[in-house]
Amino acid sequence: MGRADYYASGSFNARCDECWKKIKSFEAYLRWDNCWVCWRCFEVRNPQDYARGIPDNQSPPWTRPTPPVYITSNGMQQLTGPSMLLDSYMLDSTMLG
Repeated sequence: MGRADYYASGSFNARCDECWKKIKSFEAYLRWDNCWVCWRCFEVRNPQDYARGIPDNQSPPWTRPTPPVYITSNGMQQLTGPSMLLDSYMLDSTMLG
């Protein structure tokens, strides 16, 4: 015979899901993870479980695609687009810098 082995009207014996101690059903608490526990094992949920991060969009406001590179019949690379040759230096059809 244990501490919880007595008659209580409308109550029954139960076990704590954490420590497995025998308790009466009216002494059990429903914890946040849906476990029925005694008062010694009861704990509140950590407030940090509800914290949500703020999205941080680090992409630039606008971008331009990389121009395609074509290989000519003599094996040299040819960059296309008029803006690629402005303010650039070329040496033997190779872009410098």
